[in-house]
Amino acid sequence: MEEVDRKLAKLILTPEIQDDWIQKKDAKNLLGYSSDTSLQYLRDNNQIVFTYVSARKILYSRGSILEYLKSKKGIDYGQVG
Repeated sequence: MEEVDRKLAKLILTPEIQDDWIQKKDAKNLLGYSSDTSLQYLRDNNQIVFTYVSARKILYSRGSILEYLKSKKGIDYGQVG
């Protein structure tokens, strides 16, 4: 088990993986959100990738947030309906 923990820690610390995971405040800033509820909605609906680091700490995939934003490009919700 210790060997697995060491390998996982090494993997998490590699620059390309470490750069993709961001904290809640950075995720909200990237999305232009001010509330935790909006971010929770995206998690609940599997629209962005996230991981639990601990019971109270969640990290978000910057790449998945950028993909989500690209998928919404050009949609004007004020004109729908």
